[in-house]
Amino acid sequence: MSADDVYAYSSEGRQSTKQRRVKVLNDSDVRDLPESYTCNSNKEELCLEFVRHFNANYERLYPERKPLFLICPNEYGVDKFVCTTVRPTLLPFREVYDLEKTAEFVSNYLDYEPLEIPTEPPSCLPSPAQVIGWSVGDSYDFAVLLTSFLLGAGYDAFVVSGTAPRWVTLRDMSRSKCPLVVAEAVAQEAKDAEIAAQPAEEKPSKYMINPRGVPSSQFQAKEEAKRRAAAAKPTQEWVSDDDSEDGGEKKEGGPEVAESKYDSDVENMGFTGNGLSAPKEDDDEHKGKRMHAWVLVRGRKGDPEKTMVFVEPTTGTVYPVAEAPYLSIDGIWNNKNFWVNMQAKVPIQNMSFDTLNTDFWEYVFIDPANTASSGGAAAEDGAEEEVDITAALDLTAGAEGGGDEGGEGKGADEEDEENILDIPPSWVSKLVIERSSFKLKYPPVGQRTLLYHKAKLELFAENMHLQGTVSRLTLYKDRAQTVVKECREAFTNRHDKLAERIRFPLEGKTVERFLPGRAGSLKESIEWTGRRREVYLYVSARQDGLVKREEDIGRKITELFEGRTDNLVYRSVSVREDSSGATKPQHTLPSGEPSTADLVTQKMTLKFARNPDKPADQDIAKRTFYLQEGRIRTLYHYAESRITRETTTHYKDRHVAAQHNKSTSLGATDANEVGESLAAVLSAERDCLQEIRRAQVSEVFDTAPAPPIANHSHF
Repeated sequence: MSADDVYAYSSEGRQSTKQRRVKVLNDSDVRDLPESYTCNSNKEELCLEFVRHFNANYERLYPERKPLFLICPNEYGVDKFVCTTVRPTLLPFREVYDLEKTAEFVSNYLDYEPLEIPTEPPSCLPSPAQVIGWSVGDSYDFAVLLTSFLLGAGYDAFVVSGTAPRWVTLRDMSRSKCPLVVAEAVAQEAKDAEIAAQPAEEKPSKYMINPRGVPSSQFQAKEEAKRRAAAAKPTQEWVSDDDSEDGGEKKEGGPEVAESKYDSDVENMGFTGNGLSAPKEDDDEHKGKRMHAWVLVRGRKGDPEKTMVFVEPTTGTVYPVAEAPYLSIDGIWNNKNFWVNMQAKVPIQNMSFDTLNTDFWEYVFIDPANTASSGGAAAEDGAEEEVDITAALDLTAGAEGGGDEGGEGKGADEEDEENILDIPPSWVSKLVIERSSFKLKYPPVGQRTLLYHKAKLELFAENMHLQGTVSRLTLYKDRAQTVVKECREAFTNRHDKLAERIRFPLEGKTVERFLPGRAGSLKESIEWTGRRREVYLYVSARQDGLVKREEDIGRKITELFEGRTDNLVYRSVSVREDSSGATKPQHTLPSGEPSTADLVTQKMTLKFARNPDKPADQDIAKRTFYLQEGRIRTLYHYAESRITRETTTHYKDRHVAAQHNKSTSLGATDANEVGESLAAVLSAERDCLQEIRRAQVSEVFDTAPAPPIANHSHF
C-alpha cells in the first residue's frame, strides 16, 4: 500500500475517516440496535453462501477481471449482501420527489470523503441510516443512499460500481463551470432564440422602402430554439487552463443532449464519439483503476422514451449515458438483484442496460417474474446459461437431474420455481430524516462551500445566516481566485424584502432586487458608488405613478411616471454641489449622501402627456423652471396639422417681464394672453420643488447596502 493510497484527500482536503467512525461506533453501547445489524438470519446466511459460490465461479471463469463487490461488512463487522443494504424509502418532503432535487439534496446533505484505497471498493458498507446519522460518506455511501430515495420515489434506479477519472473520485470541480452560471447562460440563450424567432414589428412609413431580406421560416426558427435549449441543458461544463473569462467555445459535432466542455488540448479518456475529452491525468499512477460508485436511472417520470441517465451522487450532476465521464462498469444492483456487466470491452456510451438480456448482464439471483416476462425468444436464449449457473453452484435442489432438460414439462417448472432462492429483505431500519434536519440542508452547521472554475459557491440553509443569505456566488477574473469580478447573493425571509444583490467590485456597481411588499414599492436599485443611481418601482402599488428614478449624483435627478391624473410623465432637476458653507438659497436640496455638500437647484423640468379634453394651445407639454435666471418657460402641445406651437415665458422680475413683453417674438405669447397668472406658475414651481425635496429624503430611495456582519464580510 503506497503513501498515496493511505493519504488520499478530496479536493476539499478531506481524508477518509470511516474506520475511525466505525471504531467509535463499535465502542458504544449496541444493546438497543436491531438484531439484523449485529447478526444474520438463516435466510441471509443461505444468501451469503449462494453469493460466495457465485463469486468463486465468476473468478474461475473470468480470472482476468477484478473480484465483484458482492459482500461487504456493515458498520458492525457483519457480512451483508450489498443488495440488502439498499432500503427503498419515500421521504415525506415534496421537494425531493424529483430526480434532480433528490440528487442535489443528497450531495449537499453529506460531506464527501474519498475511498480509503483508491483502487479498491470500501472495506465497510454501512447502512444508509447510519450514513444519515454521520452526515458523511464515500461514493458508495452516497450512491446507496440516493438509490434508496429514488427507489422510494418510484424511479428505476441502480447503484453502479466501476472506475472513474481522478477528478470524479476526488470531487474536483475546479475545472467545472458553476451550474448556476451554466443555467443562466442556457436561459439567456433560450430567451434570445425565442426573441429571434418572433417576427419583427415593422412600422409602415411612406418615406422609406422596407428592405426585402431573405425570407425566413418561423417554424424552423422555433425548432432551432428548442434544439438549442435541449442541447444546452447540461449538468457540467469543463474549460481548459488557457480559456478566456467567457469560457471556451462549443466544439463542432458536440452532444445534442447535454453540453459539456473540457480541455481542448488534453488527451481523450476513452469515451470518444461524442466530442468530449477529460482533464489531463498522465501523472495519475492509478489512472483507469480508481473505484467509484454512482447511480443509474432507467427512465424519468413522464418520459415515454425511458431515457437512461447517470447521476453523480457526490455532486448531484445528471449525465446522459452518452456524456458520462465514467470509464468502466463492473456491476449494478438495487434491492431486487445484482447484475454483472458482461460487456467488459464495450465503452459505457455503447452499452446496453437491458438487464433481461443475459448476453449483456448476468444476474446473481433468478427472478421468476422477469424470466417469465422476457418472452419465448429471450427464455430460449438464456435457458442454457441459467442451467450452467445452477449446475456450477450446485445449490438448487433438483438441479442435477432436471436442469439439463431446459425446463421441459410442467412439473419440472413448478419444482424449479419452488427451489428458487430469493433475496432476503433489507436488514436496514427505516430511513428517517427529521424535518429540522431536512431544513438544515447542509449539516452540521447549515453551510456548504463549493469551488468551481473561477467561481466559489457558498450555500446556506434558510434562516441560518444573519442577513438571510441562502447562496453567495463569487466569480473571479483568475483561476487562483484572488480578484473578484462579480458577487451574487440570494436572500429569503428578509424584512426589507431584499431578494437578490449583485456586486461588481471593480466597477463599484451594486444591483439589488426586491420582492413586492416593501415599503415604497421598491423593485430594483442599481448604484454606481458616488456616481449614479437608478431606482425602479412597482408602479401598480404606488399612488403617484412613479416608475423609475435616475440620479447622476451631484448633477441631475430624473423621474418617470405613468397613469397619473394630471398626465405628468417626466420630471427632472439639474443641481450643482455647494460645499462653501455660505447661505444657501431656498431651493436647496439635501444631498442624500454622507458628504456635507448641499445641492443647489439650477433647473426643473416637467413634461406632460396630451390631454384630449383640452385644446392643444392650452394643454401644457413641457414646463421648465430656470431658478437661477428667475424665468419659467411653458411649451404647449402641437395642434393637429401644425408645425408650431404656443410658447409662454414668465419672469419673476417685473422689469424684465415688461421689457420682454415689448419685444415678443414670433411663436411666443404673453402669459396673460392664455390666462395663466404669474402666481399660478410660481405655485406650480413650489409644488414641484416640494415633491423633489420629499423624494430626495424619502426612505424609499435609501438603498445603501446593509453593513457587513462580523465574520461574514466577503471582501
